[in-house]
Amino acid sequence: MTEFQIYGSFDIPFDKKERKVLTEKFWSMHKKYYNCIGCYIYSITTKKKISNVSKYSKKIEIKYHHIPYYIGTTISSFGTECFSNKNLKFFNESLSKYTRYNPSLFFIIPNKLKKESKDMKELKTFLIQAGRIVNPAFTDLNGKLPVWSIKGIINPDPCKKARKIKEADTFKKMMGLTLPEKFT
Repeated sequence: MTEFQIYGSFDIPFDKKERKVLTEKFWSMHKKYYNCIGCYIYSITTKKKISNVSKYSKKIEIKYHHIPYYIGTTISSFGTECFSNKNLKFFNESLSKYTRYNPSLFFIIPNKLKKESKDMKELKTFLIQAGRIVNPAFTDLNGKLPVWSIKGIINPDPCKKARKIKEADTFKKMMGLTLPEKFT
């Protein structure tokens, strides 16, 4: 059985004025992942400061909210594939679209170094399906979105107003598909 380890989230440095990813700066901070293989998930992230002030203490907490935006798998290495020209174009477009968000990256690396395997393809499919619960547009650059849906659970029609379905909530809890408290 292949076991995968998650690393991240890593903030992706970018030019705030031009809204472009600074790849050399990223790899100078995360060199040890450059030659690794696995899946990577690009997310857009927002930070929110929450102050809890009581009579005895003041506590400031920073919460991060990650929205999965793109997934890819590597054949050679993260260093050569994460920020390919095709991916950079896609990432930079998302940065200009979502100006309140910052980019971040997660790496999911197998315990044994194998080139793209059946396990990695299955993991990628699973991660796309799980990510689409949060972001219906989440995909890889092949752009193949499922043509099926489970009402109230996954792949809802974005044009229709969602209706709460009791059975769907029970099913989500049973399958572990419930989302953490929404970040607003």
